[in-house]
Amino acid sequence: MALSFRGHLSWLREQFRRPLDLRADRIRLLSQWEPLPQWEPLLTGDDNFDTMQRWNAETLGCIVGDYGSGKSTFTSILAMKLTIGPTLKGLGRDRMSICAWEEDRADFEDRARRFACGGDPLKAEAKLGEAIHAITNRIHWFEPDADPERFLKKYLDDVRWLTTEYGVLIHVCDPWNSFHHETEAGETETKYAERMLGAMQAMVRELGITILVVCHLPKLPFNPNGIGAWRPFRVGEAHGSKQFANKADVGICVVRTTRLAEAFRDCEEADQALKELRVSAKTLDDIRAKIGMPQGGQHMVVSFDKIRSEGMGPTKRGIRGVRAFVIDHDASNLKLDPAATELAARAWR
Repeated sequence: MALSFRGHLSWLREQFRRPLDLRADRIRLLSQWEPLPQWEPLLTGDDNFDTMQRWNAETLGCIVGDYGSGKSTFTSILAMKLTIGPTLKGLGRDRMSICAWEEDRADFEDRARRFACGGDPLKAEAKLGEAIHAITNRIHWFEPDADPERFLKKYLDDVRWLTTEYGVLIHVCDPWNSFHHETEAGETETKYAERMLGAMQAMVRELGITILVVCHLPKLPFNPNGIGAWRPFRVGEAHGSKQFANKADVGICVVRTTRLAEAFRDCEEADQALKELRVSAKTLDDIRAKIGMPQGGQHMVVSFDKIRSEGMGPTKRGIRGVRAFVIDHDASNLKLDPAATELAARAWR
């Protein structure tokens, strides 16, 4: 039976009310979405990193630690490993930028060359040219003294420019609290961090880039246990705001400590070290018998605290866990210490 005029009008109204044409770009049946491309992680080429974390190109990472913990050293080494890693090398996007307000350019360049040469460039002259090409010609450096204002918003504009003009994929923002932060009227520090980290998160998704943000811990009272003491923490403690943990795709905690090595020694400090680490002498004996002694006196402990899509399956990115490294200053690199790692993994809680 033919529809009446009133029936036609009702039908037209129903078509206009349907959300398909207006919202189909963002709301569809699961069966109507196009298949996602196969996920390919960014790899560093270093098993000590890749067995813990396989990086998505679209990643906001927060690396958190106390003053002098080595978080800037760790982040720059990680960024260089990603830049020259097997998944970026030769693809035209194997570049990085580093905006490090507390770094000295001459010192950083020396460390970058050592990293590329695997040792002192003066003792590996045949590799010096390769080091310059592999590292210094791939790193875009922000000169701190040339930008006294240090606005975070301007930095993000520069990141966009570096990405679109030069194909820079990896960006180091170091540290957060050395930038000039422009809060809006009545905006709290937490709300500001939420807004700006949200802007960073949107940018990494839009441009397909990785931004590594280095953050300090809030200033603590004097530690009676001294330099090198043991204090596990979480990414959410960064700079007094849990937004770093909320917004980050990857959260990494860095500690520099002497306690792991001291625990193994036959000395007065051993008892204090075991007490701080909250492990028993039997645990220590088990590690000594199973693995051996630690390889260094001071360690950089790296805790992979937050992993998005945890696990190591086809679409997973990593696993939470702890690693203890000895810093190889000659090669400006990190060397895994198995015994110290085992102890750190048991003590990080």
